[in-house]
Amino acid sequence: MNEHDDNLDVFTTSSLIASEQPLYMCIDLKTFYASVECADRGLNPFTTNLVVADPTRSDNTICLAITPAMKQLGVANRCRINDIPPGISYEVAPPRMKHYMDISARIVDIYLSFVAPVDLYPYSIDECFIYISPYLKLYQVSAIEFAQRLQQAVLMKTHITATVGIGTNLFLAKVALDIRAKHCKNGIGMLNSQLFKKYIWFYTPLTDIWGIGKGTQQHLAKLGIDTLAGVCSMPKNLILKEFGKNGRYLLEHAWGLECMTIPRIKAYTPKVHSITNGQVFMRDYTYQEVFTILHEMTTESSLDLVRQRIYASGVSLNIGFSMHFARIMESNTSGEFKRRIHSFSSKLCVPTNNEQQLYAAFKRLYEAHIPANATIRRVQLNFTGLCLSDTCASALPCCSDSPSELQKLPQTIVDIRKRFGANYLLKATSLRPEANARIRNKQIGGHRA
Repeated sequence: MNEHDDNLDVFTTSSLIASEQPLYMCIDLKTFYASVECADRGLNPFTTNLVVADPTRSDNTICLAITPAMKQLGVANRCRINDIPPGISYEVAPPRMKHYMDISARIVDIYLSFVAPVDLYPYSIDECFIYISPYLKLYQVSAIEFAQRLQQAVLMKTHITATVGIGTNLFLAKVALDIRAKHCKNGIGMLNSQLFKKYIWFYTPLTDIWGIGKGTQQHLAKLGIDTLAGVCSMPKNLILKEFGKNGRYLLEHAWGLECMTIPRIKAYTPKVHSITNGQVFMRDYTYQEVFTILHEMTTESSLDLVRQRIYASGVSLNIGFSMHFARIMESNTSGEFKRRIHSFSSKLCVPTNNEQQLYAAFKRLYEAHIPANATIRRVQLNFTGLCLSDTCASALPCCSDSPSELQKLPQTIVDIRKRFGANYLLKATSLRPEANARIRNKQIGGHRA
């Protein structure tokens, strides 16, 4: 019996309609950005060499996507332009993030012509989870047939190919998509508990499996474990001791279990709220130049806090050193700066969204912990312990019923920028050569809009 026969044997129309076991679908748009660019050009992504990247950022820029045709030639996804072998000819398409978001919304609307919003959860710009059990009964089709209907509808209306994972829970659906679908000619992978044990229990590398990163893989390797079957063979108490709370999720997934459902995901409210603002530079920045970036990023984030009427009670600063500086610091006998990424945090005296107070906090962290000869490649600001203005107003002297003109200024800036655009009102700091705000304000997710 081949892999496709396994799918048909376990997921037949009659057995699914009669079964009480829930079924989920994870549907993904294959090499989405590259497929959109090919569709707009009337090209076939399976026969066209095309990369989505911004060539103005230098040959070291990362490709946001490459076509399946280039993958077949051995080019790695998310590679850099200069990593593509010189013998391969290809077309470069500058990213258009706003366009991709519009196409993604159109495709979600296609899904919603088949299912109700309550049963659909967009996981990313190109991936959605769908609870499909009710629709198999409604349309009197098998899981494969229903998946093919969605695939055909997307292809017909957008010329983009979708691949599908189907499973008896969200985790199995995701793993079926990531690992099984690529081996099925119809682009539809399926997993239940039996197929999970057959195909995934002994699958390597573990990092291909949803939720398992390099850190977890390395930790498991130290315990002599390199498969999910190995996790299942270990004493439960040992896994919980080694991995803490994450150990419970690791054990559940190792057995192919998942308690989360789409309604529970939508109803979830995180206990800890934070806002993050980060960027990776296209060159090494000096110690002094980073002050300009800190100022710009704090300004943008403080206005975001004002817009949402929330305050931060803590901040943390992540600094990523350049490769050159990291190699220099490897010889540091104290070992303090042998890692490239460093994080420093601080509690604020009172919750605030005031730009000057927030910048002062980040400036203190930066000056206290970063060597003056450092060269920087990455900066990330985190605003933690967020609270609504109504809940923390009593702790803030600036939150009175009659705010001064100075206190009204941030909201005025927010209103002006909302109406005319973020670059309509900028600080003079953003005119410095090292400043990035004017460029980033024209981007979405750090890429061309």
